[in-house]
Amino acid sequence: MLGWLAVDITPLQFYAAVAATPIATIVAVIFGVFWSNNNLNARIADVNARISDLAANINNGRFADVNARINDLRAEMIDRINDTRDVLRAEMAKNHAEVMGRIAELETRLR
Repeated sequence: MLGWLAVDITPLQFYAAVAATPIATIVAVIFGVFWSNNNLNARIADVNARISDLAANINNGRFADVNARINDLRAEMIDRINDTRDVLRAEMAKNHAEVMGRIAELETRLR
């Protein structure tokens, strides 16, 4: 008899009971790790499938229309900039001619 324990147990029974708890804990932890890993693998597979679907949508031309529209807008902006540049150059040439004429007039007055 072990004093505080009211039941007679053999040392083998005692050691088996003491050893069973850590072993059961280790088995539960290992099972939990494998279960979580399995869930994680399933989630990663879902994410990979969604990325593949997105890539397929991009390659199927879903965004090709957007790309074409952006290119059209870019070409239109370049044309507008070129037109504005031509207008500004013409105005600068006109202003330059006027300023040169006035300078020539001032030179003739000063002589």
